Amino acid sequence: GAHGVAVDPWGDVYAPDYNNHRIQKFDALGTFIMTWGSEGTDTSHFEGPWAVATSKAGNIYVTELIGNRVQEFTRNGLYIRKWGSLGTGIGQFQMPSGIAISANGAVYVSERQNNRIQEFDLNGNFIRAWGSAGFNDGQFNQPLDVAVGLDGSVYVADVFNTRIQKFDSTGTFVAKWDWSAIGYPNGIAVDPQGNLLVTDAINARVVKLDPANG
Repeated sequence: GAHGVAVDPWGDVYAPDYNNHRIQKFDALGTFIMTWGSEGTDTSHFEGPWAVATSKAGNIYVTELIGNRVQEFTRNGLYIRKWGSLGTGIGQFQMPSGIAISANGAVYVSERQNNRIQEFDLNGNFIRAWGSAGFNDGQFNQPLDVAVGLDGSVYVADVFNTRIQKFDSTGTFVAKWDWSAIGYPNGIAVDPQGNLLVTDAINARVVKLDPANG
C-alpha cells in the first residue's frame, strides 16, 4: 500500500508500493505512467519504501523503512544518490518513515524507532537532529510522519503520544494538538492554503487543522 504520497511541480503523483518494493508514478488524473524498483539493497532497489517527497526541482526522495536509508531519483526514476544505514548515529536511521522537504531545500526525516527528526540538505548532508523517547514537549513515541508548513514550520505526527507537535525550522518546539483534536495521527500533510490535514487511524477520518491555532 501507499503511505506518504508526493506530487511533483508538474502535478505527477508518486506512490510507494511498500509490499512490492517499488515506486509507482501517475499523472494528475490517476493514469499510470511508470514504475521502478524491486526488492534489494543496492541502488534503485528498495527494502520497504514507505514515504516519498519531492523537491522544488522535481527530484524524488524515498525513505526505506526496512532498508534504513533515503534514496534520491530524478522524476523519471533515474538514481542520483543514497544515504543512511542502520544505527543511532548522525545520518543513520532506525525505521525512517516520514519525509518532507521545505521550500528552501531542508529535508526532514522522522525515525519511528530512534524517536527523532533528522534534517539534511538536498544532497544528504546532515544538518541537525532533535527528539528522544518520551512524552514531554519535543520528545516522541514513534513519530510516523512529518510535514512542512508554508512558513517552514515542521509538523510531526507523534503517533503513540496521540498528538501533533509543531516546531520551527530548526527544531525548537512551538505548539501541539492533543488526542481530543486529532485522535490517532498516523499521517500528516499541508494543503496549498497551509492547513494541516491529519489522518486519524482510530476514527477513520481526516482532520483539518488551522496551524495558527496550535
